[in-house]
Amino acid sequence: MDGLVCDSKEKVLGLLRRLCDTAFGPSGATMLAVVEGTRTRVVLAVPDGVTTELPPGAGAEFVFRQDQLRTLLELGVPESALATAAFRELLEQLSAASADKLGFMRAVNRRLEAGLSGSQVVG
Repeated sequence: MDGLVCDSKEKVLGLLRRLCDTAFGPSGATMLAVVEGTRTRVVLAVPDGVTTELPPGAGAEFVFRQDQLRTLLELGVPESALATAAFRELLEQLSAASADKLGFMRAVNRRLEAGLSGSQVVG
């Protein structure tokens, strides 16, 4: 993996971890990044019995490939936009698993506002 893609992947994962920890940490969700050759799979899992916001075993997954990342970076897409897009996908998957989607989204929004106020990552 070339330096540009490797450094950018680490930045994207760092921003995504910050977003996920802020938005889903109070729900008990944990983020894991698994590198599988030229793919990176981001898994967000909620252990059984740790939250009332999501059903037991709820989770979400997002995959990006090295070639996709390189292309987007060459097109000028900033790392923050890539992290935000991945976060939105994970958020949509988790909210779909929630019995109260609106309540879940409101809770996540409150946590993001409190934890990331003034940040350019979410926009």
